[in-house]
Amino acid sequence: MHRPRPSRHFNHLTRLAHLRRSHFAAQDSPGSCNHERGDTLIEILVSITIIGIVVAALFNGLIETTMGSVTHRSLVNLDNLAQSYLETAEYDIQQAGHFQTCSSADNYTNELTSLGWAVPSFYAHYTVSVTRVEYWTTASGWVSTCPAGTTGIQQIDVTALAPDHSSVQLAGVVRDPKYASTYQTCYNQGAC
Repeated sequence: MHRPRPSRHFNHLTRLAHLRRSHFAAQDSPGSCNHERGDTLIEILVSITIIGIVVAALFNGLIETTMGSVTHRSLVNLDNLAQSYLETAEYDIQQAGHFQTCSSADNYTNELTSLGWAVPSFYAHYTVSVTRVEYWTTASGWVSTCPAGTTGIQQIDVTALAPDHSSVQLAGVVRDPKYASTYQTCYNQGAC
C-alpha cells in the first residue's frame, strides 16, 4: 500500500507551526524578557487609579448631598418654629387681650413666656423671640418709635435661631381690637 507523500505546502506549514511554538516557549522560559507582563501590571495600576478617582468623586457627591439635606432640614425646622411662635403671638396679642400700646419686643417675648409658651422639646437647642416691633401711622407708614397718637396697629418680627447660627425671620401684623377701622385703612393701602 502506497502512502501519499505529504505535499511541500504541508511540510512548510508544519515547520512554521513548530517555529512559533518554539518561539513562544523561549519567551516564557526563565531569564527571557517578557514585556506583556509589565504592560499588564501598568494597566491594572491605571485601572485602580481611575476607579479610585471615580469612587472619591461619588463619595464627595454623597457627602455634599447629605450636608445639603441637613442644612435644608434645619431651615425647615426654623421656619416651622418661627411660624408657630408668630401665630401664637398674633393670637395672644389680638384675641386674648394682651395687646400693649407702645410695646417693645422684649415685652412681647416676656408676655408670651409668662403665658406658658416654650420652645417644643423637638427644637431643644433652638431659640425664638420677638425681635422688633414697628408701629403704623397714617402719615408715615411703619415707624420704629411709638407715635404720640397710636393707631393700634403693630408689626412684630419673630426670629428663630438654630444651633448652627442659621436664622429665619418672619413678620406679622397685630392690632388692638379697639382700632378695627384703622386696621382696615392700613389693609386697604396694602401696608398690613
